[in-house]
Amino acid sequence: MLKRVKQLHKLWDKGGFIGVLVYKLMDEYTTSDYIRSYSHEADDTSLGKVLLNDLGVDKRRRKENETPLKHFKLFRDEFKSYLADYGVTQAYFELYGIASQIKPICTLNSNSCLVGLIFNDSVFILPCLAVDKDEKSTVKLFDTVAKAIVATLPKLAQEIPAWVDHDFVFQEEKRLLTELKKQKEILSDIETEIATYKNFKGALIFGHDSLVANIGYVLENFLQIKVSRIEEYKEDLKLLQNGKLIAIAEVKGVNSGVQREQINQVDSHRERQGLAPGFPALLIINTKMAATSLKDKDLLVASEQIKKAVNDKVLIVRTLDLLNLIKLVEISKISKDEILRIFKEEHGWLKATEEMFEIMKE
Repeated sequence: MLKRVKQLHKLWDKGGFIGVLVYKLMDEYTTSDYIRSYSHEADDTSLGKVLLNDLGVDKRRRKENETPLKHFKLFRDEFKSYLADYGVTQAYFELYGIASQIKPICTLNSNSCLVGLIFNDSVFILPCLAVDKDEKSTVKLFDTVAKAIVATLPKLAQEIPAWVDHDFVFQEEKRLLTELKKQKEILSDIETEIATYKNFKGALIFGHDSLVANIGYVLENFLQIKVSRIEEYKEDLKLLQNGKLIAIAEVKGVNSGVQREQINQVDSHRERQGLAPGFPALLIINTKMAATSLKDKDLLVASEQIKKAVNDKVLIVRTLDLLNLIKLVEISKISKDEILRIFKEEHGWLKATEEMFEIMKE
């Protein structure tokens, strides 16, 4: 490895460029015996880590995320195609103090957390999802990354070096940069709000665990209540307000309409929790998951299922109804308090459109 490090530095000194592809950087690991655990340093166990150390990107600046990161803010369009295919990683970098030497390729939501970057216009550090271990996949990976780097190099040659931009700043430029930072923060806040609405829309397409997690997200962010999952029954949710249980919910994703057995499951859910037969219980159901349009999605609940829900003291809420309730709150046709009251007191079908809502009893 030392020989390879020398070769890399010779390449760098001659004006060459280097690419470092990163998925996971394990800078330390733990072993244990019957008595205690031992931590071991591992910050120089690969060619990539040794090079990063030489660049000042040591283990203090290298961070690990528990789950893979795959959504980034892109700064260089030349890498758009590469990131679309290979842009997944668990590593990111916080490079305070050496910002004058770097140019971002992509970051997390916070611009200070870099995922892809260019160091001194010659070292390209990129996220990389491991490809299948065959020659064709490997060639495709290196072809894609090489094309992105080659497309970037001429543009870097025409740009002001990072150290000049960092060290020599005009007074008016400083004011403009401050204003730009403020506007970017405003834009970031708007993008975060838009992302919340996009996450809400997942209720119209998801099923199984993803749907349960999504419904919990919608209820917590829209109604500002606490939602917890019942571990032994993955499709069951508890709805809590001020620490008090106000309702339970069975969450389902189906490729049909509401069926009798799904209402039965809500009643069984209530019984499993040792709750009274009339305790507020919801069937939150994503009907016709395979729909290809909103019109196709808007599948009405059959009269016999509505009557059964009334008899069993269950409230049916399609995910389409739930999202339409958000629209109705936005135009002041219903309040969040009224929605919670309906959840706690009404039975049948809470039917909601973009213009109105009603409690269907038959």
